[in-house]
Amino acid sequence: MFGKDSDALVSIIIPIYNAEDYLQESLRSVLDQSYKNLEIICVDDGSTDGTPSLLQEFGRSDPRIKVITVDNGGAGVARNLGMEEAKGDYIYFFDADDVLKKNMIRTLVNASVKHDTDIVLFGYYKFDGNNKIHVDYSPKTLKVPLKKVVAPKDMADRLFQADHGMPWNKFYKSEFLRSTGIRFQALNNTNDEFFSRLTTVLAKRMLFLNKVLVGYRVGNKRSLHENANRNILDCTRALMAVHDELKARGYFDMYLATYRKLCRYVLELKLSAADDPDAYNTLKKEISENTLKYCELGEMNFDDEKWDTVIEAGRKTFSPDLLNIYEYRDLIRIFVKRDIATTYKQTILGPLWYIAQPIFTTIMFIMVFGHVASLGTDDIPPVLFYSAGTILWTFFSSLLTSQARVFYSNKEIFGKVYFPRLTVPVSIIIGETIKFLIQFSVFAVIYIVYLFNGYADCLSLRLLLLPVVILWMILMATGLGLIISSITTRYRDLAMALAFFLSMFMYATPVVYPLSEVSGRLKEIISLNPITAVLECFRYAAFGTGELSVRMILCSEVLTFLFLFGGLILFNKNEKTFVDVI
Repeated sequence: MFGKDSDALVSIIIPIYNAEDYLQESLRSVLDQSYKNLEIICVDDGSTDGTPSLLQEFGRSDPRIKVITVDNGGAGVARNLGMEEAKGDYIYFFDADDVLKKNMIRTLVNASVKHDTDIVLFGYYKFDGNNKIHVDYSPKTLKVPLKKVVAPKDMADRLFQADHGMPWNKFYKSEFLRSTGIRFQALNNTNDEFFSRLTTVLAKRMLFLNKVLVGYRVGNKRSLHENANRNILDCTRALMAVHDELKARGYFDMYLATYRKLCRYVLELKLSAADDPDAYNTLKKEISENTLKYCELGEMNFDDEKWDTVIEAGRKTFSPDLLNIYEYRDLIRIFVKRDIATTYKQTILGPLWYIAQPIFTTIMFIMVFGHVASLGTDDIPPVLFYSAGTILWTFFSSLLTSQARVFYSNKEIFGKVYFPRLTVPVSIIIGETIKFLIQFSVFAVIYIVYLFNGYADCLSLRLLLLPVVILWMILMATGLGLIISSITTRYRDLAMALAFFLSMFMYATPVVYPLSEVSGRLKEIISLNPITAVLECFRYAAFGTGELSVRMILCSEVLTFLFLFGGLILFNKNEKTFVDVI
């Protein structure tokens, strides 16, 4: 067997037909894999566009690529030819318009070697090449056994419901595939149904890996998925072939329940996808006259089986559904990466702006408010005082502004695909917190320098309060941002006024001056500002100074709770209808 960092040869089989628009991106994702011992078999299925020349170019640039050119016979025939040529210890089938994550093959080889599997099944995400819309599907969302090897008979009543039935989210041991004798059908549509279902039945050791490793492109007008009206009866031929093979191998009774569910699901799906009346009537007639009887389905009731998530309009006023949000954690990670990567895309300094901004702002504050205006800093060194105020206010204003634009900034995604809407605010919190921590590291360096230079007030157990204060600010900014975002779905004026309001509000908050510099009635007013308590608590935790009162803290905490609770209620209410009015 192979070791942990295996040197096993992996054959990647790619059927290709008129894929010049996406082929470079897809092949590049294969060539850039961190696992290098690959055999890449590209089967050109009679392409008539620029695909052949692209394949020749790639073939010359990388000796791992082998190009086979055949007359057009469909993806199933092309995959079968690829299997005949494959020399690898493992086989993976890949579509020419999809993309792989960089460590995908290494992850799958290690998992397969470690657990000695016939098949490793894993998750995928859907994406639109133009808008980068992501919806993830992982084994965990399909409610299957995780982190342990299973046999098909262990889940005989739901085997076909534990997987979506395509070959590109499975990693096969070559020896197993050859022993089964199972091949793809020569169908123009649904050619992979027979292969995917029968191989899972015949496997002895399967592993469901809860990782999203491949991107499935939607919106490709040349793909089979986007041409459902063509060869509309292929789905019935595929289901009949599965029926016959299960019978021939003596497995039909064992998998009868899951097979019937599969048939109902596939037939209902194809009927719903047929937007041409002739295609719809042709399929309906075939089902009623032949398929139901042949496949031993009995009465057809499409409403009995619920395979997909049901999206309902009627929801409670306050239902954040945190568990569902956790299921979409990979989507949250993608949103975070998107937001961070696009902020300073095509800039010279890039992420260094996160560091440059607080440094330059602190220098400006020292010059203007420290030297020109001669404002005090409560005996805190000016660099520490102004840098603390700068990073805290930047964090608050950035988080508030981003949350306030949730609906408007994501209207195209929200209008096209379902996912828990709160994943976007959560991703904003994570992304802005990462930016804040980068800026906080600058403050921390200055802080440590002063500590080693004898600034006695620096080191104290009060520092343990800093995470609490930061969380306090996150909740306040998020709640207020969600309120503004919900209101601006109908009244755009608030969004336009937000930047002006924040610039003015900064001077009503002790960012560039301590609260001790203010007196009289004005001090009472500023103390009621909920951000004031947060800033003063931060300075107390970091420097041991700051003017605090129980009333100030309680007022801020109560307002924070009201902002957050009210924001979630309004967000939950508006997410159902905002697409109609924004």
